[in-house]
Amino acid sequence: MSYADIGVRSFINCCGTRTINSDSLMLPCVRDAMMEASRAFVNMDELMEGVGSRLAALTGAESAIVTSGGAAALCVAAAAAVTGGDPERIQRLPQLQGRTDRVVMLTSGRFTYDQTIRAVGATIVEVETIKQLTAELANERTALVALLGSDEAGLISIETIAALANPRVIPLLVDAASEHLRNPNPYLEAGATMVAYSGGKYLRGPQCTGLLLGSGPWVPAAWTNAAPHHTFARMMKVGKEEIMGLLAAVEHWSTERDDDVERQSMVRLAGDDLESCDRNRWRDYGDSPPEERQVADAATADYLAGGLDARIGTASGSARRLATGHAG
Repeated sequence: MSYADIGVRSFINCCGTRTINSDSLMLPCVRDAMMEASRAFVNMDELMEGVGSRLAALTGAESAIVTSGGAAALCVAAAAAVTGGDPERIQRLPQLQGRTDRVVMLTSGRFTYDQTIRAVGATIVEVETIKQLTAELANERTALVALLGSDEAGLISIETIAALANPRVIPLLVDAASEHLRNPNPYLEAGATMVAYSGGKYLRGPQCTGLLLGSGPWVPAAWTNAAPHHTFARMMKVGKEEIMGLLAAVEHWSTERDDDVERQSMVRLAGDDLESCDRNRWRDYGDSPPEERQVADAATADYLAGGLDARIGTASGSARRLATGHAG
C-alpha cells in the first residue's frame, strides 16, 4: 500500500527535519532491523537493558534508553527528577503535592516543548542571573534544571550551571532533539546529567523514536516511568521494532557516517540544485490555480533559503523535480 493509494500526496522535503513533514527518511539498515525485530517476541525490560548497554557503548554515555520521540525523552527524564525514583511518588504523578515540583530554566532558553516537562506536574521557574539560579537551587522543592541545547544566547554556561547543581544532586537535562549526535557528547562532558535527542531527525531512525543519554541512576529511573511499566508515561509506548531500528541507526552513525563528508556532499548537491532551481523558478504555471502557484513559489523560496541544511534527506536533482512538479 502506498500514500497514493489513500489519496495522500508525497513531496520533496526542502525545509529540514520537521516533525510535521515526517522528519527524515529511514536508513535501509533501519528498515531491515525493524523487519527482523518484528519476527519474534522479547521481554521489553530485557530488550531495553541490552539495547541501552549497546547505545551507551556507541555514544560514550554511562546509560541510554530509547523513547517514543525526543519529547517523550524530556518527559520521562522530568518524571525521574521530580519523583527521585520513589515508587509512591511515581504512582502519584502528576500530583506532586508541593514536593520537588520546580524546574529551573533560563529565560532565554524557554521553548515550546517544555510542556512535556510541565506535564508531570512541575512548575517552570525562570532565572536570568547566577544569583537567581543559586537561590532556586537552594530551594528544597527544586527538582531539575532544564536547558535548550542550542540556546546560544544563554547568559550562563552549562559548565557553570552544572558546577552549582551537581553538588546538590539536582539533575541537569539538555534538550538536543534537533542536533547532531556526537561522541564524546559535548553536553555530558560539560556536566549535564541527561541529554535528549530525536531518533527520526539527523539519525534517520524511526520517526517516532527518541534517545535519552545520561549518567548515574537517572536514565534507569526515567525508564521506570516509561512503558511497558504502569507509570505516568505508559501512554508513550515505543515498540520492539522501533527500539531495534534506532539501535541500527546509531550503529550506522558510529561506523559509517561522517558529518564533514555529508556536509560537503550536501553543499555540492545544493549548488547543482540551486542553479537549476534558479533557472526554473519563474516557469510557466499554465492554468494552475493561484494557490498552487503560491505553494510552489514558497517551496522554492524555502529551498533557496535553507538548501544547505545537512540534515535533510533529499537526493540529487530534487530541485529539478520540484520545479517540474514531480516529487517521485
